[in-house]
Amino acid sequence: MKKTGYHLVTLALAGLITLAPALARAQCEPTTAPAAASTVVISTQSAAVSAMTTAIQATVEATTSVARAAIAAGLEVGWLALRERLNQYWADQQEAMKGQGAQLTAAALDQTRQLGSAADASVTAAAARTIQQLEYEARRTYVATEEGCRFDTTGPYMGRAMSVTRGIASAGAGEMSRDLDQQEGRPTAQGTAADFAKRAQRNREMFCNLEANGGQPGCTEDAGEFADAHVLPSRSLLGSDTYDLSDPRTLAAINELIRNLAGYTPANPISPRDMGTAEQKEARMSDREIRAQMDANAGMLWGIAAERMPAGAAPEIEEMRLRVGAAQPSSSPSEYEIGQQVVERLWDPAYYANLQDVPAMTAQKQIYLRAYAVMQLYKLIEKTERLATAYAVQTANMVDRTAKGLDGISGGTSRGRPAPATPAAGEGE
Repeated sequence: MKKTGYHLVTLALAGLITLAPALARAQCEPTTAPAAASTVVISTQSAAVSAMTTAIQATVEATTSVARAAIAAGLEVGWLALRERLNQYWADQQEAMKGQGAQLTAAALDQTRQLGSAADASVTAAAARTIQQLEYEARRTYVATEEGCRFDTTGPYMGRAMSVTRGIASAGAGEMSRDLDQQEGRPTAQGTAADFAKRAQRNREMFCNLEANGGQPGCTEDAGEFADAHVLPSRSLLGSDTYDLSDPRTLAAINELIRNLAGYTPANPISPRDMGTAEQKEARMSDREIRAQMDANAGMLWGIAAERMPAGAAPEIEEMRLRVGAAQPSSSPSEYEIGQQVVERLWDPAYYANLQDVPAMTAQKQIYLRAYAVMQLYKLIEKTERLATAYAVQTANMVDRTAKGLDGISGGTSRGRPAPATPAAGEGE
């Protein structure tokens, strides 16, 4: 670029010198030149100017093309370098901003953690202070007593035993209902006679009383304490506070006794040939009524039996009963036996001797007794509902017999349904 400028200046100066020539004249020469000489000089100068102009233009064009190409190449190199630098700058800037964002986020999280820790510490301290204050008030107002320990120990066992009672009562009634429905695989599915035969065989083997029927009971080995347990509630249903199920005769006696008390009498199954007859339809409806009544009666009786079923290990209950002199308490007491433990405590002289310790203890005992009374009231309501159902069944039967003009319940094991006829040889079922 600098060399091109120097050439242009030199050419300009040469042009100025050529375009303004100074004519050398002698002092004696006239001031006017001949016309011919002037014409020659002008032509010569014009030719020189034209040649100089042409040379200048050629030089300028050549120089300008080279300079333009050099400038374009330089601009291209500079733009590429600038773009590369900018790309690197933004890449570096992006990483820097990521690092800065991570630092800001970490700082915000740490600040939140510190604020949360401070708040948690404040809340924990306030809660601890409140608990300490309540403990102080409780120690000052209430007194830890043996009665309170007994009540707190009995509560969980009683709750568990009540759940066991409800489950066993429902299961026991449902078992008899399935027999009445003559489900497949049960003795009743083969008819009334087959079911009675199996029950009679079991009764002779488990509950034989050699003194019954004038010394001819139809069995050979006396059952001892289980003699007639299937017909005597005092020996089975109400025989103990908690049943000993280690002997299979215990549960068998309870089951058979409940069937006897409920009037359990299964009907003969209906033959497929007679299923559509009017007589069998009426008999089936009658079976449904009697089955519902037996289920209600059995549910009430199984409710009594279930209260004396073992409800799981409770060594503390056994120990408390031993302290008040109970004979052979169970290590797995029933709901009934746990209730007995509460009642037996009221006959312990130490219970009344401790009433004179502090007035707060008397208030505690009142709360415990009220809680037990509410629990017993709940059980009383439950039993009242079952009794009301049984009375409703009895009333319905009385009304039904009065409407039919009957003095009593008609006999027969099939309840109006004839026994299925034995098929002839070669005839299918």
